[in-house]
Amino acid sequence: MKKTFLFAFTLFLILIPFWVMKSNDSSRVSTTKDPVIYAKQEIRNNQSFNVKSFTTLPDTKLTLIEAYKTGLNEAKKYDKEPQLLYLNSVDDKRADGENGKRRNWQGVFAMPNRNHDMVFVIERGKLKEYTIITASTEHRIKDSDIQLDSDQAVKKAIKQFHLKPEPKDDVSLHGYHFRLLRDAKNIFLAVRSQADGHYVEIYYDPRNGKYLGKTETPIMEDAMRNEDSK
Repeated sequence: MKKTFLFAFTLFLILIPFWVMKSNDSSRVSTTKDPVIYAKQEIRNNQSFNVKSFTTLPDTKLTLIEAYKTGLNEAKKYDKEPQLLYLNSVDDKRADGENGKRRNWQGVFAMPNRNHDMVFVIERGKLKEYTIITASTEHRIKDSDIQLDSDQAVKKAIKQFHLKPEPKDDVSLHGYHFRLLRDAKNIFLAVRSQADGHYVEIYYDPRNGKYLGKTETPIMEDAMRNEDSK
């Protein structure tokens, strides 16, 4: 009886390293699995794709960073290191945006490892479609560069420059709008609306919230509207 126990115990000690090794091996396999779903799929210019979840997900509104992440998640299916080129809200004739959220957005991601870009369209707060296009030479915006969100930026702009939402009957845009872009020197998070009879766009550095400047354009009043008000 004692000999049988000693033999079984010895066998158990011998097998422990084997079980541990197998467990570690399986762990390595799962962690090194390629996360880029379409990494091996051939991609061509002007390939367009409709997103199935667009018809099933509920409508919502997104901040700039939420819209960025929505597009980023899709771009990562093709390239593990996509970088944003441009992002902006799209008008839907609603005077929204005072809380930094809009329903519609569009943007472009560079996919450097695939030598292509991805244009994506968000409608009603959901990714609707995207198109693969030829790679551009536009300046890229790193993920770490995007620290300021549109809800924070619009609060700053309203407080500092007394912005008012563009009204529903405006001939241009409606509410507050946002865009993220860069040039060779700076990265800009822009907030657009109206103030003191002008269309105004306020620029902040999305890395630290620093004010960078603004542009103003006089609002051209509609002649018929002026006549009706007399």
